[in-house]
Amino acid sequence: MPDPTSKDAEFLADALSSYRCPVGKYDELVGPDGCVRAGYRRLLGVEPALSGPEIYVRWKAAKQSLRDNPPASTGQLIKSGIPQSWELDPVPCVLEPHVWAELSEGLRQRMQLIDWILSDVYGPQNLLRDGLLPPALLYAAPSYLRAARRMDDQPKRMLHLYAAQIARSASGQWLVMADRTQGPSGCGHAVENRLAMSRILSDDFQSMRIERLAGFFASLRQSIQDALPTKEKNPRIALLSPGVQSQTYFEDAYLARYLGYSLSQTADLTVRGGNIYLKTLGGLVRVDAILRRIADMKCDPLELDASGSEGVPGLTQASRDGRVVLANALGTGWGESPALMAILPKLCQTLLGEPLKLESSPIWWCGDPESMTFVLENLDQLILRDAFVRHSANQVFGRELKGMERSQWIDKIRAQPWAFVAMLPMQYGHVPTWVHNHIVAWPAVYRFFACFHRGKIEVMPGGVCRVAESEDQLDESLVSGYMSKDVWVMSKGTVKPISLLTSGKQSVELKRSAMDLPSRVAEHLFWLGRFAERAEFMTRHARYCTSQLTSELSSDVLGSHWQVVRSLAESTGMEAEPPAESPEEAMHTMRTAVRDFLFDRSKSDGIAAAIQGILRNAENIRDRLSLDSWQFISRLDYSVLIPWANPRDRMGDTLLILNQIISLLSAFSGLASESMTRGPGWHFLDLGRRIERGQNLLRLIDTLLVPINRNYRQILESMLDICDSSMTYRYRYLMSYEIGPVLDLLVWICWL
Repeated sequence: MPDPTSKDAEFLADALSSYRCPVGKYDELVGPDGCVRAGYRRLLGVEPALSGPEIYVRWKAAKQSLRDNPPASTGQLIKSGIPQSWELDPVPCVLEPHVWAELSEGLRQRMQLIDWILSDVYGPQNLLRDGLLPPALLYAAPSYLRAARRMDDQPKRMLHLYAAQIARSASGQWLVMADRTQGPSGCGHAVENRLAMSRILSDDFQSMRIERLAGFFASLRQSIQDALPTKEKNPRIALLSPGVQSQTYFEDAYLARYLGYSLSQTADLTVRGGNIYLKTLGGLVRVDAILRRIADMKCDPLELDASGSEGVPGLTQASRDGRVVLANALGTGWGESPALMAILPKLCQTLLGEPLKLESSPIWWCGDPESMTFVLENLDQLILRDAFVRHSANQVFGRELKGMERSQWIDKIRAQPWAFVAMLPMQYGHVPTWVHNHIVAWPAVYRFFACFHRGKIEVMPGGVCRVAESEDQLDESLVSGYMSKDVWVMSKGTVKPISLLTSGKQSVELKRSAMDLPSRVAEHLFWLGRFAERAEFMTRHARYCTSQLTSELSSDVLGSHWQVVRSLAESTGMEAEPPAESPEEAMHTMRTAVRDFLFDRSKSDGIAAAIQGILRNAENIRDRLSLDSWQFISRLDYSVLIPWANPRDRMGDTLLILNQIISLLSAFSGLASESMTRGPGWHFLDLGRRIERGQNLLRLIDTLLVPINRNYRQILESMLDICDSSMTYRYRYLMSYEIGPVLDLLVWICWL
């Protein structure tokens, strides 16, 4: 092996002092000759050479830029019940042109092959008739939908969008871990990552001539539009998402906005007269095509899963009649079966007359007698999985099976061989990753995308890479691992700028205030307004109490402050009057009540519950909120507001958090007031705020003014501070506090 150049040796010793790729793993950064690979030489500062301190400052600044300006969704992924932020690593993966050419050609072939197989099994079924496809592989699979089979009027293609989960073997060969054909996720995250990385590394992005992603999405959008039976001037296309409970909902919201589609859920759609309609405030609006992100079985409870309440009843028949284009078609989930991966090489040679260019990770389907024999003889080196379940969560390592359990598994395989596959543990290639202010080698898994476009297959020149500290933390899921990485594909020549904006050749009908707002969205906007107003009022109330409790209180005003604190919520549990014999005990009780009002998340009438209502409703209408609005709302999360693990027992901390909440809510309110279009959505948001404001004021009057209080002047002053009206009152009436003027001002401000 030749020695690395002096420049490479100096760079590796200085900037990559912590970089160690495990022996026997493919290294994306350093080649077998010890030199930094060409794609990373400029990115990591080998050409032109950068010193160690310069490398440190550069990537630390990039990481800080990502924290200050996160990708647009800034959503959270849920895996095994644990929330994970979509964290982006500032060091992208770089693929050279010759590497990408080989990989993209394999993706094209693989998508074409799977689409042909799907079209056959849901159409003429020639593969079954000719004995090329074992019947058990089809009819034993729960993912094969008999309701989706169409002998006549078969669509030109089943797949519009395809994704493959890929990793590098120890030799550097690309191996497919899983095919995603049902509703592939991740392409929205890919464009989010690209926008963030092209901003923070703009000079490198330009000088390295990185391929753009916008052309792929333009092809995808055109592909769906070309599939429409009628050439509408402005067709209505919806992106059908599982909803906020899905781990990919934030990506769905971003992708819908990026493509210009209507983000919808199954409750937003209905079938009338064989057509699909979107339920809006202005009535039913016809939907021409649906980019589907939900599972096959959850699409139609009428024909697919009668036991579930999800889906759009009649969607299957509407698709069968050609009234709506589904991308991807119903039934494509069968294409994700691990058992199908095992026989793809044989089918590729038969159907395409050529070997499979992009091979699968070594896998054996036990439905083949020779494969079953191999599996049973080499069980200790293999992993057992369900042949038809796309997820690897229930896999069993053969080496861990002992005694009776091992015998039971062998009996299961022999009794139902078609139900199992076996595969070798995946060996992941390692990529440079910025961790704890150093570049280290972490294992990586990639997801790449392809789509049909006017007779050919377009491959996205890039993708999503996920990395983790150890290989055990990576699998076929998009949310596995710790961090995401952008994938840069270098171009051989000049890269032309591409935009999704239309050419302007077609005129667009002028609109003032669209009434196509889905009724579900209107409801969430209404409750977002209510919870935002409720949280702001509660926070101002708690802040006033906190500021008073951090100052000296005389005994003559103790009773008034007791009533103000007691009126925070019914759950304070405070007595009607403070203990007269122990002012210290009264102060402790009030301090505890204020802290619990803020920190206790179990209180349904506390600040935490109101903020949770804001987040819940905002998440459901993510595509309707501007980036600025969402950034303010996302910072209301208690994991951001309260960074320490255990709440500290200090009133100063309480006051700091309350001030932060008020600042964020005021900023959101200002954006909604000044920047939001005065359409139906704004009116529902404003309606919720006004109703909540009136109820808050009435409750405050009921708890503080209705009971007879000897020191009503202190109570009136407290009410003005809570409602943020003290300054206005003093300018009008100086320091003369009377019930009439106070109520007049508060009621007047309430309805402004």
